[in-house]
Amino acid sequence: MCPAWIVNISKHLRTVHEVANEQQRGLLAQLGRHRVRLANLVCPLCGKLMKYPERHLESGHRGMSESSRSDPVRSLERSVTAGKLRILRDSEPAIPLVPDFSQHEAPPDVQLPQVAASPTTAAEEMTLM
Repeated sequence: MCPAWIVNISKHLRTVHEVANEQQRGLLAQLGRHRVRLANLVCPLCGKLMKYPERHLESGHRGMSESSRSDPVRSLERSVTAGKLRILRDSEPAIPLVPDFSQHEAPPDVQLPQVAASPTTAAEEMTLM
């Protein structure tokens, strides 16, 4: 994402980066605000299923400093957003996605976090934004 400190992320994405697709802009704005919905993911450190990653890291990994706990959470946020962008791109929306944000989400050798089986499908997840 853009390293600039932005107050109105959505407007910045629309005007500076020309992100016309509203769903893509919403996903990127959530990522920029650290408001990505993280639930039912596998902890990258211990392999446990986490309902609330921040709480799990605070209580389950007490030996970690606050700054080192935020790194796995930010990584999960990027991975979840990358997956949602991939789903959005595969749906071939009427307004195309900006490739800078949708093509380079995760290198092919990076494993995305495991999502636990739940009744929420990917399409339903997109509507929860």
